Amino acid sequence: MSYREEQLSNVDDYGYPLAPDVSWQRRKRIIHTSRSIVGKIIYLLMSIIGGFLWLGRRGKRYPPLTPATFHPRRILVIRLDLIGDLVLSLTVVRALKRTYPEAEIDLLALPASARVASYDPNLSEIITYDPNIWRRPKALLQPKNWREAISLRRRLRARHYDLAVSVYANWAAVLAVLSGAPRRVGYGREGYPGFMTDSLPGGIPGRWRHWAPLDNKHEVDYCLALAQAAGATLTAEDRIPRLYVDEKTRQETEQLLLQHGLQPHKPLIAGPR
Repeated sequence: MSYREEQLSNVDDYGYPLAPDVSWQRRKRIIHTSRSIVGKIIYLLMSIIGGFLWLGRRGKRYPPLTPATFHPRRILVIRLDLIGDLVLSLTVVRALKRTYPEAEIDLLALPASARVASYDPNLSEIITYDPNIWRRPKALLQPKNWREAISLRRRLRARHYDLAVSVYANWAAVLAVLSGAPRRVGYGREGYPGFMTDSLPGGIPGRWRHWAPLDNKHEVDYCLALAQAAGATLTAEDRIPRLYVDEKTRQETEQLLLQHGLQPHKPLIAGPR
């Protein structure tokens, strides 16, 4: 139901507001309260797990994340988000590949977004997973969901990652732990306490970053700060995202632009008509 339809449904034939539907309002409150309680329970359980993770590495000494002291064979970058955010996150991949050229870098992304990175030469493998399946009704009772999660864990563990970078959100932090990577970089406030071995301050718990009050940082700067924490030395050029396509797609795109009187190698700004 659209906003206008909802407004019209709340008035009578003469435009006067109808009496509120108490039963529907009660159901909405119950649903909202239930979700809030479940969310707090999950956060509590994850915090307990994070506490055990923290205790497990207490007293251990980790080398600094620099090319001189850290030599990863495989790195996992996790961004379970839509296409635009994933494109910005590929700046992390490029910076890490330049810093650790001998390392294989894998990307864990949503199935709907992953194809945008298909031709990125900095990536060795692209793994897809959609955690949104757990939002559906009775998701915990679906054996298929559990099989997918177990299969993903096995696949990640088989890669023997040395470093996992959780670019954004709780699910990325969880999957960074499930990957088995001994070093995990991410924003502490955007995951769960204790999940990251190398936690950055900042981040916006439970909110989109660009909604952060009094915070003028661009999303690409959030991403590159993680690459820097993982040992990368940044340049101004790193802030510019790059997309790689196959030759056929490039030629088709150039022809399409030429057909509309546009020069393929000139900047193009898209906007609503």
